[in-house]
Amino acid sequence: MYEFKINNIHPNAHKYEFIVAFMCDGEVWYWGAYRYAWDAEAGAKECGGFVVHNVRISGYQEDA
Repeated sequence: MYEFKINNIHPNAHKYEFIVAFMCDGEVWYWGAYRYAWDAEAGAKECGGFVVHNVRISGYQEDA
């Protein structure tokens, strides 16, 4: 398993199942957070990035 820091991540991104990020100058940057995989895939395509799957969430989940 790999760990990496996502720069400029939105404070509520952890509530979503899918996070889109992209590489720039050797660093990972936040693009968006999505409830659905197809929306995340579209976001990744738009920014030339990739999808990170938050396996702890299904879709969207408010903080307990």
